[in-house]
Amino acid sequence: MILGVYISLGVFLLIAARNPRQHRSLILFAGWSTLAHDAVMIVQGIQYHDLGDDLVGYAVIAVIGLTLIALTPAKQAPASAPAAELASQ
Repeated sequence: MILGVYISLGVFLLIAARNPRQHRSLILFAGWSTLAHDAVMIVQGIQYHDLGDDLVGYAVIAVIGLTLIALTPAKQAPASAPAAELASQ
């Protein structure tokens, strides 16, 4: 099931890559949801004493999530109304 979610999310991330400022929230969602899923899997691995070989994979996934968050463009400043500025001068 999670594979289907990540495949569809990946398709939309590829589309968002064309204009990342316009799709900032999707990119942030992908990064944070990846980190949340990774954290849940680590906790379950610790609870069931089954963390072992998966730790490297979890680290790679965490790096991907952090990279998405770090490379997300900054928020755009609100567009100022030039006509209103000229009228006030």
